[in-house]
Amino acid sequence: MLSKRERFIEIVVVAATVLSVLSQLPFFVSNGMTSVLSIPGWIIVLGYCFYLNRFKMHLKKAKKIYTIYFVFMGYFLIMSAFNSRYASSQLPYNISVAMFMLFVGIQVGPHIRRETVRYMALGYVIATAVLCAYVYLQFFRGVSINSTVYEYDEKNSTSLIILTAVIFLMLFFIGKNPKHKVIKYGSLVFFCVLILIMRSRATYISCAIFFVILLLNGYISKKMRKYLMYIAVAAVVYLLINQELLNKLLDMYVFAGRSSSDIDALSSGRLVEWQHFFDDMDGKWLLGQGRQKRESLILTALLEFGIPIGSAVIAAACIPLYKSIKLLKNESIDALIFFSIAITYTVNLIFEQLAPFGPGVKCFMLWILLGFYLSNPDLIEDDLFERYILNASED
Repeated sequence: MLSKRERFIEIVVVAATVLSVLSQLPFFVSNGMTSVLSIPGWIIVLGYCFYLNRFKMHLKKAKKIYTIYFVFMGYFLIMSAFNSRYASSQLPYNISVAMFMLFVGIQVGPHIRRETVRYMALGYVIATAVLCAYVYLQFFRGVSINSTVYEYDEKNSTSLIILTAVIFLMLFFIGKNPKHKVIKYGSLVFFCVLILIMRSRATYISCAIFFVILLLNGYISKKMRKYLMYIAVAAVVYLLINQELLNKLLDMYVFAGRSSSDIDALSSGRLVEWQHFFDDMDGKWLLGQGRQKRESLILTALLEFGIPIGSAVIAAACIPLYKSIKLLKNESIDALIFFSIAITYTVNLIFEQLAPFGPGVKCFMLWILLGFYLSNPDLIEDDLFERYILNASED
């Protein structure tokens, strides 16, 4: 039986999760209202738990990443005082949002139970369904599936939110009766179709990585794996035989109307950014040169803040993945979920300027889960993975 205090924390955490996802609705994004909707709930629960923790920071639980953060912010403030180009960088704000969510997770973690994370995941999935329905009706309804035009500007960020919901649906919610299974798999189909038609190639790669994770971790039974392999081989053979269909699919969802011979166009200009990296550095390897927007966190961090500080930022971005790999030894479904989210978000740092820190609160789930598991390792149940597999096989 939960106490009133624990119930209050659980309700606020779930509500803040829902609002954080809904803040990405185009209406709120276009009107600059994302923070107004997403942040207040986290501030309330943070303040309450901070009080319960007797105002102790507990930053030692994330000592490495906060050391990097404070050094980075100190460097940023010093350089901004002498060069306005540093002040216009988007990295400090987005990294600060991620560190805020990590701090929330550290403070809240000791006061929640594992079921709270499950309720958060459910709220995340429901809110994502609302977001997807709105995006589809607003941008994709009536649009030909053969269209090669990018209909939705926020496709990369939103598709990553949808992929997170897919991970939760696949791993957290088994579905023990026909009604639940219909809802689960119907939602999965809708989410996956929307990811497909959004044409976010970075998310395509993340989806492929997640599918490989499922296969390698034994979440899918041997029998099901065999069927999937048969289907995959049959699909590949069919596409190789039917070159016209293969070319059409590649043109619609991979090339998006671009020439297949223009590799830089296929990468949306990312290839040129990597090729010109040494020229763009312009000899400023140590200190960087301030605002230099590139479609990769790696390039952006190194160009804007130099090799020493930029490398530290990249290392900080990889800490959730490192922690998730260490947690995998628990053979827990919780650890597998965290690892799946961490690796799919971290891969995006190659293709996106602000991932896995942002933009904004879009990556909040990664950082708050990291805070939860750093401050309360008991949220990871060692034997849960086996029990989930047994339950799934019985259904």
